[in-house]
Amino acid sequence: MYIFISSAIAAIPYYALPNISANLLFPTIAIAAFVGMLSVYLLTPYFDRALARRRKAAEKQETESLKNLTTSLQVYGQEQLHELRGFLSKATQEVDFVGVGSEVVANNIDVIMERIEHGATIRVILPAAQDKELMDRIEWTYGLSNLKGVIDRTFQLLLDKRMELPSVDFGKLDVLTNKILFPVYGMILLDPNSDDAIIRVEIYLAGVDPSSRPILFVGKKEQPSLFENYYKSYRYMLKRCE
Repeated sequence: MYIFISSAIAAIPYYALPNISANLLFPTIAIAAFVGMLSVYLLTPYFDRALARRRKAAEKQETESLKNLTTSLQVYGQEQLHELRGFLSKATQEVDFVGVGSEVVANNIDVIMERIEHGATIRVILPAAQDKELMDRIEWTYGLSNLKGVIDRTFQLLLDKRMELPSVDFGKLDVLTNKILFPVYGMILLDPNSDDAIIRVEIYLAGVDPSSRPILFVGKKEQPSLFENYYKSYRYMLKRCE
């Protein structure tokens, strides 16, 4: 930019040569060169400041992008599970459990019932305990035992709790099973139809102790594409429930 301006100004006397006498030619060129150098000197700070502002804006945008990523896609260890109760208590409309450990549901049944009392709808999708082949595959993959018994007890617990509800609230606690649900991750969807929806994703790693499982929190606002992919997976499972 600087070179362009100074070159343009310095070129003025070239095009004006036919109208300039020989005595004025060199003074005119000298003046034009001086004006060009002065322009560069005066404009350089302006362009430097503009470039600095542009660079600062780009750095700020990059920082905000990283901030959004880290706040919406947080990784926790299983030792922070006590935070799950606080997470569930934020639900106002709906909570959906898909492929989560039965202990997650059983250990938080009081919070689940409390959310129902406050108007939220709860849906729990469990692997089909009656499918022996599915149970064997899950147990073998993750080193579990008596998975059928654990799921059956959780299923019965939820049915008993539903019977305690007023008849008008029966539909607010839905318990389903899925024969194709081989959990590689468990999901808890918090108010998935709201603008502030969050999905908690627990990754099941074969051969890895449950206490070391990573847990992700995916926000609908902050990570819309990733959120939609997990929500799509949930809807796929829901359509194939019994």
